[in-house]
Amino acid sequence: MGFTDLEVAPDSPGLVFALNEKGLFYKIEEMMAYYPNAIVYSSTAGNRVLTVKKDQINLAEVLQECYGQTVQPFR
Repeated sequence: MGFTDLEVAPDSPGLVFALNEKGLFYKIEEMMAYYPNAIVYSSTAGNRVLTVKKDQINLAEVLQECYGQTVQPFR
């Protein structure tokens, strides 16, 4: 997903959580540190892209860690 989409697209994390460019990048860095095999950020020739490797991360476990309760993934 492109960084600009994450920052300013409708319903994007940047808009939903009122994050500016620096705030959004800081959160991406946090995610990369916590999930180094699953979250990849690249910047090539001004094209900034975030990749989430779904096969490397259990989304239900992430939600459980964040919210402290068992959640059922959407199917």
